[in-house]
Amino acid sequence: MCIYLFALDLQDHATSQHARGLHPRLTPGQKRYLCSIATTHSTEHVRRVMQQHYLNVLHRCTQPEPCPFKEFRNEDQKVVRRDGHEMCPDSTTDSRTFSARRKSSVGSGVIALHSGRIILPSISERPTRKVLRPQAPKRKSRKSKRNVSKGQSTSVKAAQPQSLLENQNHNVESSGTGWDQNWDKRDPAAVGNQKKKKAKKDSDGSVISESENTKPKATRNIFLIRHSQYNLNGNGDKERVLTPLGREQAELTGQRLAALGLKYDVMIHSSMTRATETAHIISKHLPDVEKVSCDLLREGSPIEPVPTISWKPDSVYHEDGARIEAAFRRYIHRAETDQQEDSNEIIVCHANVIRYFVCRALQFPPEGWLRMCLNNGSITLLTIRPSGRVGLRMLGDSGFMPPEKLTRT
Repeated sequence: MCIYLFALDLQDHATSQHARGLHPRLTPGQKRYLCSIATTHSTEHVRRVMQQHYLNVLHRCTQPEPCPFKEFRNEDQKVVRRDGHEMCPDSTTDSRTFSARRKSSVGSGVIALHSGRIILPSISERPTRKVLRPQAPKRKSRKSKRNVSKGQSTSVKAAQPQSLLENQNHNVESSGTGWDQNWDKRDPAAVGNQKKKKAKKDSDGSVISESENTKPKATRNIFLIRHSQYNLNGNGDKERVLTPLGREQAELTGQRLAALGLKYDVMIHSSMTRATETAHIISKHLPDVEKVSCDLLREGSPIEPVPTISWKPDSVYHEDGARIEAAFRRYIHRAETDQQEDSNEIIVCHANVIRYFVCRALQFPPEGWLRMCLNNGSITLLTIRPSGRVGLRMLGDSGFMPPEKLTRT
């Protein structure tokens, strides 16, 4: 009966419903074990294993008495019973009883003698059927979550643009325009190329070359002051005078310039009313500074701004641009060759003029002048070195004014 059961397709007998067809002397655990083997291994493999290992055990379960004999080996190393009968190599029963039936068995098994109790050995490793089962997503352990919360095991990386991921070179490329050393046409090297270098004697008798005579020695500090708040509703320039708040702003600007403790050489202002009034109020705090009026510093539109806005016609840019550029070339340059000491100069003018001066002096695109904003009465400081290098030390500084005094009209 057992041989007949194992000859069947054990996959069909893997459930507990079919397991009841196994031998009644098997315990429920042993039945489940046999059924689990049937679901794991192929039918042929299970049949072969059970014939080798379990046929004798299942047969012994049918014996009412414990095994009455013990095995021992004779001179030929054959397993015999106590009475001298030879036993089958894979059976504990008499060879006369089962030898004819077991000669067709495959291989030689291990002889196990038990007293009615079934002990099932483990199955050797053989090829098994692959059961495809859906895999659940992996979950992080509690330990890893604690490490992440403490910041010990992982590090967070910032997201990067796709362009940076493709191109590992994160350096910003240069615009391609270098610094023009002769931007003000006063570079000693450029001037010296037109003349032969000749040696001259100084007043103390020391020899000075011609190139040293054309090289600037002083630094120019140019303070660009925007006019204070004025009346926007006035008809014409003469009616656009400073407002009471604008006069207070000019007083604060004058106090700030005086508090710097510098020696100012000259104060140049625009000829427009609002700039002239601002310069006069500032001069009260700097009484020894000479005042000079200049029409070139009048307000205007120096160049069409970028981004483009529909603000002025092209004729306005054509006329105002040439005038404001002329003002830049007159006042923004390195020191003269005969200037021995550093100078501090004040220019009181307008926001458009100041912003254009800054872009031109720093060799930035001049069409970007409208991207900057300046408060009324603010201070912008440009420094021009003897070598021609320009530095922007302040841009629209109005921190010396109370917040309620700040305007940008």
